[in-house]
Amino acid sequence: RRNSSNVGIRCAAGRSSFDIDWRGRLYACSNIKSIYSDPSEIGFLAAWKDVNEKARRYVLPIECDECKDYNRCIKCAATHQDAPCGHANPVICERTQRMIAEGLR
Repeated sequence: RRNSSNVGIRCAAGRSSFDIDWRGRLYACSNIKSIYSDPSEIGFLAAWKDVNEKARRYVLPIECDECKDYNRCIKCAATHQDAPCGHANPVICERTQRMIAEGLR
């Protein structure tokens, strides 16, 4: 196994960066709508701590850990959010395999 845990976003989302939408909600990433907090209700620091903790506990696809194409895939947590929690989005996996077959990865 590459990683002993499939928990925790591995990019900057919610770890060292964030987005704020037009309503003032603080998101780990503008593409991950499930990780957010509202600074207007609890204050900025508390909202950031909440989002950071959620990013650290975010469940990643377990299939990615054993995938033969791991090193050639874009490892973006947002691309798998339409799949059941903790599982890879087969559409993303198929797209990656097609890109590899065409020599684009």
